[in-house]
Amino acid sequence: MLVSVMPFIFLHCNPALAADTAPKAPASDGYASAVPADQLTADSVDASQGFLPIAQPVDEIVDQHMAGRGGYAKLKNIGAVTFVGTHFVGCEQSKLNTNLTRKGAASSETTDGLDAEQAQAIRATFDFDGPLIDWHKKRYTIQRLGMEKLSGILAWKLEVSRPDGYRQVLYLNSHKGDIVRESIENARGQVVLDIWRHDFRDVVGTRFPFAVDYKNAKGDVLASDRLQRVEAKSSLTAD
Repeated sequence: MLVSVMPFIFLHCNPALAADTAPKAPASDGYASAVPADQLTADSVDASQGFLPIAQPVDEIVDQHMAGRGGYAKLKNIGAVTFVGTHFVGCEQSKLNTNLTRKGAASSETTDGLDAEQAQAIRATFDFDGPLIDWHKKRYTIQRLGMEKLSGILAWKLEVSRPDGYRQVLYLNSHKGDIVRESIENARGQVVLDIWRHDFRDVVGTRFPFAVDYKNAKGDVLASDRLQRVEAKSSLTAD
């Protein structure tokens, strides 16, 4: 992974709103939000309901997730991805330019602003295709935890247990299959890091989040990424 980081620029700003100052991507069909405005609250349920049981088998939820990202063949054909944008830690910002290849996969998540345990959790649980693709082959165990209301959507909730001792609790948009939230737990069952992904956009037939927020177990925002551009190359041209 190649990461180009420019010197920090200090801003006079509200730390909670700092990430919103990132430059926006051009308004075009390719970069428009993939979620219609009239569906943003269509799945809302009363907060008092907490979570709802689900009957869908895990494989059906995974298939929806995979289809929303263009399908298995499309994902496996991606050999390299470049992320360009801005990384925020409080009122400090730095340029983000990360290049990943399937052969030398490393996390696209930036670790500035995170402690050693949080950074290690990101590195240990990173997967180029994501945790749900080929989960059987990876010897993961997936448990359904029902459905839960998040901001504007109703999400499938899955717990992924891994051989390395980490667990990932994933929240998937029940309409699109996007992983909108990921809680990483250590072997003791303690939440190490909460990753929120939003502003999903289509890129060459698959989907990527253009906004990522990293939070601790208390819900405090530690850092944020705001992307201007994502480029995905096929395995034939990645080298």
